[in-house]
Amino acid sequence: MKNICFLLMLLLFSCNKNEKVKINKYFDLENYFKQEAQRLQRGGFKLEKKLVEGPYSETVLIDSADWKKMLSPFMSCDINKPAWINSYASDSIVSGDSSRVIYTAKEKGLQIRRVEIFFIDKTPFEIKIERTRENFYYTSKEIYNYHPDAFVINSKQKVRLMSEERYQITGRFVR
Repeated sequence: MKNICFLLMLLLFSCNKNEKVKINKYFDLENYFKQEAQRLQRGGFKLEKKLVEGPYSETVLIDSADWKKMLSPFMSCDINKPAWINSYASDSIVSGDSSRVIYTAKEKGLQIRRVEIFFIDKTPFEIKIERTRENFYYTSKEIYNYHPDAFVINSKQKVRLMSEERYQITGRFVR
């Protein structure tokens, strides 16, 4: 009986459902964008955000942006998941002090199709991400582009039996 209780206690305390398992085979987008959110917060940056949808556009200046929330679309594109450890082909190009790393999905079902990171002196200065979602009713393609002073998200969405929708969100970091 003591052995059964001991085993139950061991199982209960060894299983932490909130623990997030992560690998770091690829560039750590989630951590990079968390650091960027902290940098923007500490620097007191404002966000000039523009939405363009068809012929309509709207620009707003956000004085105290929630940077973690604003950069969450980029964080959600992190490909360092245990199930994807061998799901992306990696290629790199080096030229002097600049380099580029490209991760391309090997499997058709992966939403994150491509991640491209440009570096100068080992510091990222541009990140491009291509995300595609597709099922019987819906197709969407999003292109994320990030620079340390701005970002652009382009999206094209098509719902079956409806016309295609396109929008662009541009964010510029201002002091």
